[in-house]
Amino acid sequence: MSKDRSPDTLIRRAKQTRDQADALEEIWLKNALEDVAQAYEWLALKLAAEPTNAIN
Repeated sequence: MSKDRSPDTLIRRAKQTRDQADALEEIWLKNALEDVAQAYEWLALKLAAEPTNAIN
């Protein structure tokens, strides 16, 4: 798995996205960024639960 798709990286991106949303005043944009953060977390959980592929 590439480093930019690791669960840790995705969780870090979720936090950064939430930090960006907190700095905004437009509620619709905050909501959109929260959706993005949740998507990063969902993907991180999905990747973390995936069995690792053995390299032959």
